[in-house]
Amino acid sequence: MSSPTRIDGKLALVLVLALGVAGAAGGWWYQKGLQRRPIRLWGHEAASLLINAPHAELWRLEPQSDATSKPDFMAADGEAFRVVENVDVSQARGFLHLRHSLLSDHSFDWSADSSRRKNWRYALRFVDGDRLATLLVSDDFQGTMLGETSAHASIVPIAAGVKKLFEEQLGEIK
Repeated sequence: MSSPTRIDGKLALVLVLALGVAGAAGGWWYQKGLQRRPIRLWGHEAASLLINAPHAELWRLEPQSDATSKPDFMAADGEAFRVVENVDVSQARGFLHLRHSLLSDHSFDWSADSSRRKNWRYALRFVDGDRLATLLVSDDFQGTMLGETSAHASIVPIAAGVKKLFEEQLGEIK
């Protein structure tokens, strides 16, 4: 009867280390693939703000006939809006998950016609110093647009979650 073959301790350590590096590289590659289209949609600076901005606000918007320079007004997509409610959501429950969802390929319906005119009623403003990104959200929670670039997208796969988070922060959604 022969004794089982033993693996040298150094070889085992190198093997485990190689498997760890391969696993980390595979995870990085997979995550990078999931973010490729959303980063291309939003742009690198806005994508960075969506994930890393220390301050984030959720706004309820009402259409206005014109936007003034007052801080509670904004213009986007050829329309003017007045901010009628403003909630700090930087530390809100579930908001970190939404931030990451906005950079995940699975959160978007890439086949939908997202350029169709929407009723923008909500916005998420991400702020880091003088850098900002404003993400408008439609009244049906199925469309979104980056206010600074007018990049449109369909977020049908996460619409129910977005609506739930907004309701928790703003109360009843009509």
